[in-house]
Amino acid sequence: MSQTNPLNGTWYSSSGSKLELEANGTELTGKFDSTREPNGFVPIFGSVANVDPNPDFLPVAFSASWSAGVGYGPSVTSYTGQYTNKKDHEQIEIIFLMANQEESTVLWKSVGISSEVFTRNNPKAA
Repeated sequence: MSQTNPLNGTWYSSSGSKLELEANGTELTGKFDSTREPNGFVPIFGSVANVDPNPDFLPVAFSASWSAGVGYGPSVTSYTGQYTNKKDHEQIEIIFLMANQEESTVLWKSVGISSEVFTRNNPKAA
């Protein structure tokens, strides 16, 4: 297995959320500072596929737990997607499901789905 995982380091979403990742084998840890989370970084835990044989394409999954904020209750979010590196353009494309603490007899009423792309470029620095 490669010594350095290409996921390691700091990533930014187009909305300015900051994701710090560290992969150790297939284990993924780090912290996430969402633009919606008023309390700063929250820990994340997840998995990544084995780096070998193609480090330019890696399936990845992780989860985060969020405290309540203005207009929304506590929630958990699961992120699943892939890291790609095409012609030295790195990105993490993810789809995520956010489950909110909401009383409902129908599961889908408390779960939202969306997507995001993370890159090494900080949009706030531009």
